Order: sequence, then structure tokens, then C-alpha cells
Amino acid sequence: MRRVHADALVFVTSRGKPQSRRNALRALHAAGDAASLNGDGREPVGLHDLRHSYVANLLESGGSLAEAASLARHANARVTATIHAGLTEDGRAAATARLTATGFGR
Repeated sequence: MRRVHADALVFVTSRGKPQSRRNALRALHAAGDAASLNGDGREPVGLHDLRHSYVANLLESGGSLAEAASLARHANARVTATIHAGLTEDGRAAATARLTATGFGR
């Protein structure tokens, strides 16, 4: 088994040991159910969804593409830009407001 520094772990047991994928998914699915994100023909929330949410929230809160690429451990910022090119509705509204505030489109 490969050794990993404890600070690099996202999902740990109460003893600080790596949590099994199965147990992490069980907890994530329960949280998705509680938040009404699962069901109605949708795939259950998965671990990779957390990664996408993290990067999207980082970018929408003003983080740079370079920061997001580095933290997501993408090969380069182009990968990050391609995957996260779409904005959420809130992101679109904020981007439009910023452009309007600068006088763009008048």
C-alpha cells in the first residue's frame, strides 16, 4: 500500500486513517439523499462530483484558472478551462453584472 501524508487525505476515519472508498460513498450517498440530490432518475452524487463542485466554486469565487488547475492537479489550465467552461446560473448573472458595471454593451 502506498503511503500518503495524513494532511493529503480528504476522507478519514475517526482515527485519522484513510477511509475506504465504499464507506466514503455510503456517507456521500446518504448526504445526497438528505439534500434531495439523488433520485428521480439521476445518478447518485459521486466522489468526482465533489471535485467538480470544488473547482467550480473556486473559480466562481474569484480564484484564478491557474490556482484551480493546480489544486485540482490537472496537467495544465487548458484542461481545467475545458472541463469547467460552463458557468452556473449565478455565475452567469455575476459575470453579466460585472460587464454591465464596466459599461460593456452600452
